[in-house]
Amino acid sequence: MHSCLLVEGWSVILVAAELKITRRTIYKLKTPAENLHLGAVPARKPGSVAPRKMSPCTGKVLVRGVKEDPSITVISLKEEHLNLLQNVSVRTIQHRLQKDLKLLALRAAKKQLLTEVMKK
Repeated sequence: MHSCLLVEGWSVILVAAELKITRRTIYKLKTPAENLHLGAVPARKPGSVAPRKMSPCTGKVLVRGVKEDPSITVISLKEEHLNLLQNVSVRTIQHRLQKDLKLLALRAAKKQLLTEVMKK
């Protein structure tokens, strides 16, 4: 859309005000869009996302360890597979097991402490 407005003769300041984006964004998109056809959006730069710390094979190893002993902690799991998980934080391992691999945490839910005064 911004390239159409620029082709029509609009200034970068007017295009930025119309689309409610910064002028820097327009300048960053303007140079790669010169080689594309009208209305196309340039592709993202390769490698602009941080690489994953754990591979799918590492995830399978962790799943096997958790299924063998469901009450195992992440810290002891990391100690068992230190060569695979030396650069991976405990929180990342927990997140991968719970979110990606759909393994639930076996932690008891927090319960509110009721006193006699609160019950009245």
